[in-house]
Amino acid sequence: MALFYVSASKPKEDLPFWTSSVIANDMEESYKIGKERFETENPDLNVEDFTLVATGESVEKSITT
Repeated sequence: MALFYVSASKPKEDLPFWTSSVIANDMEESYKIGKERFETENPDLNVEDFTLVATGESVEKSITT
């Protein structure tokens, strides 16, 4: 398991519009979970208008550094 951060931004904007922390098995899973959360929390917005990015590292590494 790893801790990931998923963010959604509009193209050409510096700051993310939305962010969320996700615990998942891998980057792909964290992206899917983050996308579902974004859509659930923002039902009036079209996810295709945003760029979603998942970043992170292993939880064990995060705790030891």
